[in-house]
Amino acid sequence: MGELVVLNSNEPVAPAIDTTKPVQGSTVNVLASNSTTTEAIDQSDTLLPVIEEVKPTKRELREVYTAVSSDTVRNYMLMRGETYRNAIYRWLHNEGYSKVGELLDEADRALLETEIASDHMLTTTFDDALAHIHSEILDAMEPGEKTNFQIHFEPDAKEAVLSSSILPTTMFLVTKGTLKDNYLSLGEHYQWNVDERFYLATNYEVPFSFVIVTEKYNVKAAIEELLAPYEDLRAGIVPSGREIYIMGDKDAK
Repeated sequence: MGELVVLNSNEPVAPAIDTTKPVQGSTVNVLASNSTTTEAIDQSDTLLPVIEEVKPTKRELREVYTAVSSDTVRNYMLMRGETYRNAIYRWLHNEGYSKVGELLDEADRALLETEIASDHMLTTTFDDALAHIHSEILDAMEPGEKTNFQIHFEPDAKEAVLSSSILPTTMFLVTKGTLKDNYLSLGEHYQWNVDERFYLATNYEVPFSFVIVTEKYNVKAAIEELLAPYEDLRAGIVPSGREIYIMGDKDAK
């Protein structure tokens, strides 16, 4: 299994995300309306007018979600027996997100595998539909359990990451081809210095495509996952020069 030689890095830590804020795009309006009511008056037994005092009645409608445009309101189904994870993936696909990855801890992965108890339809915005799922997940948690679960979006690239990390995430697509080509692409993606001269090992074939998801600056985790299928290889990282080397077997090409 691939391993890292240098594990120290002076990379800046990305700012923490405040998960207490509402999901972006949702608008919560609290509407108040004043109305007046009068009671029916029976004046059949008197010639004098009867005056009743009219008092205003105040009503509040809470959690009324209003979309910016009617074009953004759609139907989102939750089906009994389906997991929340599958529902989220289905919705993301319908919204055009072609690349979806995960960076989940064991607790959040288990929460997302919770089965939905009953069928229901949400007619709302995408952001508010996701907020509804998040609320149901919180309701399903045991007392004392905590979660940092959130979804990180890259709308322009149509990418989404289901994450347990409070830090920004990034997703790298490993493509079918050669390990050297993917090493070069990974270095460019994480903005580290890579070069064909730094690749000092066998150029193995990568048989299929898959995604690597890490915190945005965690190149060490990314290169470790890239090399995981190749037990004889290891990465050497030089933080001072932001350089990554691939080494490990005797048949270097």
